[in-house]
Amino acid sequence: MSEKTTLSQEDLQIITQTAIKVYEIERVAKIKEARDKRFHNTKLLLKHYRDFKTHVGEEQLQEDVGLTFDDILSEFDDESELVQSIKRTKERTSVILKHIDTMLCYYEIACERSDHSEDLRRWRIIKSMYIDSDTTDYSVDDLAELYSVDKRTIYRDVNEAARTLSVLFFGIDGLQR
Repeated sequence: MSEKTTLSQEDLQIITQTAIKVYEIERVAKIKEARDKRFHNTKLLLKHYRDFKTHVGEEQLQEDVGLTFDDILSEFDDESELVQSIKRTKERTSVILKHIDTMLCYYEIACERSDHSEDLRRWRIIKSMYIDSDTTDYSVDDLAELYSVDKRTIYRDVNEAARTLSVLFFGIDGLQR
């Protein structure tokens, strides 16, 4: 026969406080993971932007297919599926590209109106690295030389632009908390 152990009020309080702390740590980790996923997906979308444009073609971008960006992204549980799934159909790619193009226009305007010269540099770097199809691919070294900055600054600028674009691409869910 087993003996029943009773816990003191103090023991119960310690257990409860510990459980709350563990829960909070796990909650914060999940938020960070989701934020990191959106940041990673933003960089993937930028990296494959030209491929998506080629895949769809301009005529497809003009059609309204009745889907939204959120409708499509809500289907992805695993970030590794994102690029391949987008490429599966021109319809999905078209919807996503329309949304990305709109948000890139907003970002460009915001950078051009900014009082901070680094914002405009960030836009130009993103545009040169990922968006412009009529230019040669610029390496990080090329861009660092062009803007007279260190290579690390180029990487920081890309990451900072991607953070801002995450908010534009994914809405409030793209905000860092």
